[in-house]
Amino acid sequence: MVVYPIATRTNFFKNSKKTAPVPFPSQSANYVAGCILKGIERNKKYVNPSKTFVIISILNRVFPFIYRLYQIVQYKKFKRWLEKV
Repeated sequence: MVVYPIATRTNFFKNSKKTAPVPFPSQSANYVAGCILKGIERNKKYVNPSKTFVIISILNRVFPFIYRLYQIVQYKKFKRWLEKV
């Protein structure tokens, strides 16, 4: 089974020198673990815990610029964080 957790909120974000930006969408580790367990029970080939990211991916098939906009926003957020570190 392949798991696509996108961003999982863990202590990584809390323990960085400066608080690292949490990418959007994100979910708790418990939620991701629960999705993995459901995937195992249902014999799934892949699990995608983030429904928001699934919607973005589907829309991107019709409007290819959507994912690129998402990448730009996340990159700018990360770049601002790097400047503070």
